[in-house]
Amino acid sequence: MSNDINWQELRAHAIDAMKKSYSPYSHFPVGVAG
Repeated sequence: MSNDINWQELRAHAIDAMKKSYSPYSHFPVGVAG
């Protein structure tokens, strides 16, 4: 297992998840990538 983190790829996945988030009450989109 590598400890190297590709921050750009992780950020891109988090932004994609945020755009697809379902947040009907808070209207605060949260993105999670792992």
